[in-house]
Amino acid sequence: MICLYGAHGFGTCQPFQNRANNQRSDEYGGSLANRARFSREVIADIRDAVGDTMAITLRVSLDESIGDLGFSNVELRDYIELNRNLPDLWDLAQGMWEGCPGPSRFKNETAREQLVRGIRELTDVIVRMVKSGTLDFIGCNICIATGATWRRDGVCWPCPSPPARVFAPDDLMEGRLPGGRVVIFDDDHCYLGGALAELLVKSGADVTLVNPAPCVSDGTRNTLEQGAFMSGWPRRAWRSC
Repeated sequence: MICLYGAHGFGTCQPFQNRANNQRSDEYGGSLANRARFSREVIADIRDAVGDTMAITLRVSLDESIGDLGFSNVELRDYIELNRNLPDLWDLAQGMWEGCPGPSRFKNETAREQLVRGIRELTDVIVRMVKSGTLDFIGCNICIATGATWRRDGVCWPCPSPPARVFAPDDLMEGRLPGGRVVIFDDDHCYLGGALAELLVKSGADVTLVNPAPCVSDGTRNTLEQGAFMSGWPRRAWRSC
């Protein structure tokens, strides 16, 4: 499956789609048909290259919710009609990247309540459209709590010999906090390592965070939370290496 991104304010196709980004005066700008031209050509070229060996998906926003220059729901419907036979699957997102869900410490937990409520209310319609053959399938993004736990043997890819005493993230989240001098090795460097380091610093521990990425909890740069994440750190109470 080949997935093209045209939502949340970035991606291959999105800069051509909305008027806020697309200021062109040639055949790729102006009318919706012109702004959709790039998407059609990209998908057509991919289809020529892969034939029917791979499915092609295109993610677009239901409504960018940024005013008149944004890609509105009305334009989206016309856009899908113009391109209805090109992708095999329409992947519908909502809003811009800044409005996507994030940790409750930074963002409103009800940010997607209206969207989720709408999906739930449309359940009967979704089932009916699939059973009638109007659509092959409809997928909704679902988070699953698996009950998995972190390994606690201290082994990770650059550290084959575990230290004498190991705490897993589960320990810290359940209130079993080490004290004194603590080393956190964050080989994931997405979010959790920095959050746990902050927790231990606030509990009085002397923390060294070993992090192979250029920033603490480097994944928060992708979710636009890096500034908020780092602003809460007591800078003189921790070291990163």
